[in-house]
Amino acid sequence: MTARRRRIADVGEHRWLRQLLATLARREGAGRVLVGAGDDAAVLRAERRPWVVTTDAQRLGVHFRAGWWSWGDLGRRTFRVAASDVAAMGALPRAALLALAVPGECETAALAAFVRGFAAEAR
Repeated sequence: MTARRRRIADVGEHRWLRQLLATLARREGAGRVLVGAGDDAAVLRAERRPWVVTTDAQRLGVHFRAGWWSWGDLGRRTFRVAASDVAAMGALPRAALLALAVPGECETAALAAFVRGFAAEAR
């Protein structure tokens, strides 16, 4: 008998996000984050210089095909794409924005691997 895999539809978007953000807050301890991700926004400590801010979508069937990469590698690639956009503006990455749009059938373990890859690349 195989264990049933947890999907976003089973857990719920908000519960999954609370768990994810708690894990990232413990792991990252970002001193620049005054208020972590809330309702599609966060508060970051400003510096003297302007910040270049970006988020980019990697869409299945447009930017990649299923099976090209593991979920962790896809997370790493997603960070690199955003960091490249910042570098193209002559800036250095200081923080990372991540926006996800996934179907309810998406497994929570896959999303967790994606976010771990994204965070690992950001470090």
